[in-house]
Amino acid sequence: MPRCDPGDARPGERCHRQRFRRRGPFRASRLGGLQHVKGGCPATDESLSNEVKAHGVRVNAILPGTIDTPQNREAMPNADPSTWVKLEEIADAILFLASDAARAVTGASLPVFARG
Repeated sequence: MPRCDPGDARPGERCHRQRFRRRGPFRASRLGGLQHVKGGCPATDESLSNEVKAHGVRVNAILPGTIDTPQNREAMPNADPSTWVKLEEIADAILFLASDAARAVTGASLPVFARG
């Protein structure tokens, strides 16, 4: 796409950068990447796990829901944060996957969602 300065657009036209102005909590240009990660992470995780498990390396992924952070509370003031995942819950999932209790777990994509 050609480079342009939004100030160069003629009246009634928009520069391509103006089409992707911030809307809501996400920038439009980042949504495609978010969907790619959500859909591609389990496949990548499993593939990488198959490549390195013979060397004793485990590969797992945490797939959290909306995380309860000050930034998310600010960006989504009308949402109900009681349904969001707390950082401690994500840490618990990571500690489990890193523990001996999960020594046979590899190639897993673990969804972590709050109750609600």
